[in-house]
Amino acid sequence: MKIKKSILWIVIFYGNFLFSQNKKTEIINYLKKEMIEKKIPGCQLVIIRDNKILLSEAIGIANVSFSTPVKKNTIFSINSISKVFTSVAVIQLQEQNKLNINDPISQYIDSIPENWKKITIKQLMSHTSGLPDIENEKGLIGDKGQDSAWLMVKKLPLQSEIGEKFNYNATNYYILQHIIKKCSTETFENFVRKNQFDILRIKDVYYGNSYDVLKNKCPTYSYYTQDKITNEYIKGNKLKETYEEFPSKRVKTYCCGEILKYRYLYFKITPNARFFYRPS
Repeated sequence: MKIKKSILWIVIFYGNFLFSQNKKTEIINYLKKEMIEKKIPGCQLVIIRDNKILLSEAIGIANVSFSTPVKKNTIFSINSISKVFTSVAVIQLQEQNKLNINDPISQYIDSIPENWKKITIKQLMSHTSGLPDIENEKGLIGDKGQDSAWLMVKKLPLQSEIGEKFNYNATNYYILQHIIKKCSTETFENFVRKNQFDILRIKDVYYGNSYDVLKNKCPTYSYYTQDKITNEYIKGNKLKETYEEFPSKRVKTYCCGEILKYRYLYFKITPNARFFYRPS
């Protein structure tokens, strides 16, 4: 009887193992097919359930020029997904009764145009402020640094009436970072680290941009180029390497009369999943 029970347990365990292996193969094959169709050079995949890593894979090429494969410690850029962390920081400050998202931004920043003063924090967060963009296809407008770009953007007309139209641009989150800094009385980076990353036990944090050398950081690639006239992104057939350029920690930049530092943030969420994030 004991022999039969042992055999039964072995069969059940082996069956579950085969199922998990089959599921793993199915997921990876599907992902590889999508990568071929979408012309994606490489990626990382991590599936986590109940704080346990069920699947961790590195697939494809990290550096196309040198045919460097993606590894589990390869760092990718998540670009403007970082705005989620900025929005969370704003809500955390509201929970601390240090601001209200329905407040006009004029309560928190000085020296702004009269027609900006009724814009609310919520409208910055939702990109419905109507503000002109402090960036263009080449980077910061004017190409003379952020302090110059800030002066220039304040002279530009609104792109739409306040609250009437969605228009995604960088000005909104530049201002939000300033508001976070003022209301928290600490740097944006410190506030996010203490109230988000430390809580999640994210220990590996680095700031920089594409000109900084960071071990295991792969380039960022895109098939899209921005039309200089319409500002629309057009998909092409040729893979291009893009550069994420922002003032580094060695460069002081100014916004609303305060020194601000906009830099990329590199961080690791799990032992097998690494990301690259910029707070802007």
